[in-house]
Amino acid sequence: MNSASFFALAVFALFVLSSSTTPVEGLCSRPSQTWSWTCVKSSSCNNQCKSWEGARGGSCVSGECRCVYNKCNAPKLCSKRSRTWEGGCRTKTKECDKQCKNKENAWHGACHSSGLFSTKCYCYFKGC
Repeated sequence: MNSASFFALAVFALFVLSSSTTPVEGLCSRPSQTWSWTCVKSSSCNNQCKSWEGARGGSCVSGECRCVYNKCNAPKLCSKRSRTWEGGCRTKTKECDKQCKNKENAWHGACHSSGLFSTKCYCYFKGC
């Protein structure tokens, strides 16, 4: 290959690469507000970020579920301990979620540690 052909190929490759990789502005990543355990499965984190937090997606980063938002000022959820849940919550996140939605008009609910051996049901609300 002569130098003129090489130069033309290099210019073409540079054109293709620069036109196909446009940066995405405004995307922000922050820790999930509803994930309550060590993150090992990015697909689960992704699903929860999308469905629970209204994020664009999510993935596990160093054991933490991180959600990606279209805008840096995406609204945060606020959590409050459930007013209607009684007892522990260790393995009952689905029930906690259902109760928060149905009885407390929350966006979602999840069990979180509230001490060394204690877990409580927390409800998540949009804009408190």
